[in-house]
Amino acid sequence: MLHALNSSFVTRSVVVLAILSVASFGVASATAGEKGIEAKLTEIVETRQIDLVKNKDENTFSMDESKLELTFELQVPSGKKVADIVQPKKVTATDSTGRDLSQVSSQFMNSPQFVTLVMTWDKPPSEFTLQLASPERSATRFNVDTTFDVWVYDSTKDETLSPTTEGSTVDAKIFGMDGVTVRWDKSRNNGINVTILPASLKNHIEEMKLFDGETELDSMGVMWNDQSLAYMFTGQFKPTLKAKLKVRKGIEKLSCHVEMKDRALP
Repeated sequence: MLHALNSSFVTRSVVVLAILSVASFGVASATAGEKGIEAKLTEIVETRQIDLVKNKDENTFSMDESKLELTFELQVPSGKKVADIVQPKKVTATDSTGRDLSQVSSQFMNSPQFVTLVMTWDKPPSEFTLQLASPERSATRFNVDTTFDVWVYDSTKDETLSPTTEGSTVDAKIFGMDGVTVRWDKSRNNGINVTILPASLKNHIEEMKLFDGETELDSMGVMWNDQSLAYMFTGQFKPTLKAKLKVRKGIEKLSCHVEMKDRALP
């Protein structure tokens, strides 16, 4: 079916909804020697797009790029919630013509974003999508094999951090591990940075809010690299500031192995 969305592109979207059992297709399993989490395939969406306007602005983009997208429901262990999903180090995927479906590009990131959590407003996420490149039009079936990690946790606990002086570094034993430091600094735009090391604690923190007395300061977001993560706020540094955190407890990393062989395309 062809849908003319506007004058710049045309999209053909084919959707097949199917709840599949893991036993029937071996969709997800644990990697040997690791705790695993299973998943069920719930949807296959194939989208095709062509540009009909020459010399289109290079800065424009469409969310309806050509792709093959698989949606899965994680079988989250009882009492656990999903905190994050980690990009796989390798994805092997081909269609029945031999085309490599792992050649996925990202419009916003330096590396391919194969797996993405499906976020909802009213409950913790339990679904994720696996994005692959668009198959050949003559292809009828496809294969995919990949393994990635899923962070889960039991609950959250409210914790408070306070600085002593600007630039101070304090131990943060509230995370239940050694070697954690928190540094308070003035940012380059005259705001406040609360920097936490190591960066792996990103999955341990559900949220951080900064207060000057009873007034909550505006957040400017969070950034991280391989070494640390920095929570950024507006306002002036004061020794009386307090950071209120929701720290995830019982957090652990589970392995998810997705393998589909000779699966029919929509």
